Amino acid sequence: MKIVEKTHTGLVREQNQDFIKTGKCPLGIYGIIADGMGGHSGGELASEMAVKELERKINTSEVIQIKTWIEEVNSYLYNYSLSTPELTGMGTTLTFGLISNNMLYIGHVGDSRAYLLRGNELFQLTTDHSFVQELINLGDITKEEANNHPRKNILTQAVGTAKEVEIQVLNQSIQPNDIILLCSDGLTNLVTNDEISQILQSYQIEECAEKLLDTALSRGGNDNISLIIISCEGGVN
Repeated sequence: MKIVEKTHTGLVREQNQDFIKTGKCPLGIYGIIADGMGGHSGGELASEMAVKELERKINTSEVIQIKTWIEEVNSYLYNYSLSTPELTGMGTTLTFGLISNNMLYIGHVGDSRAYLLRGNELFQLTTDHSFVQELINLGDITKEEANNHPRKNILTQAVGTAKEVEIQVLNQSIQPNDIILLCSDGLTNLVTNDEISQILQSYQIEECAEKLLDTALSRGGNDNISLIIISCEGGVN
């Protein structure tokens, strides 16, 4: 199993409010990605706090309890912002994958994404918690129209912005040679799913990471760009 991670401020933003982390823990191998939001340094702090707190829980837990972990991370950030007035409203997306005993466990809030490439087919595992996704669900707009919608960056759920949060939790069996991608919207707003699929199929994961990042930057890099690629080549235990 191989893991590659990359994060880049992009070509427009002054701060990188994304925060990512990968590692091994008693439960398995994990990757976490968070895209912060909030004025001043709120977004940068929110993403870092969320990832580090989730990582602490993953590394000290004996059982997998994704929903509980994220609920507790949400409470941690929310209470911190209440005690620090200048950080009121800070929040972050949070998407992570934990590979344990041939299974991929996903926890997700916001519009960062988790994908699975199996063979020549790319599956988007997570569903965006966003205004445009709700319009898609209602049939008001198409996925293609969502790409250029003026309110495409509005989230309906984020970690730390409210006392309670809606969490997507899912489990997926893993096969040898599967590839998992976690990424922030700085990538997916500029690189299509078809392009992501083609790149992941065409190169070793180290070069895939470079190609994905370079493609987003070549199209303006108007947001922070972060990605984690996990290859299950050679086995998944």
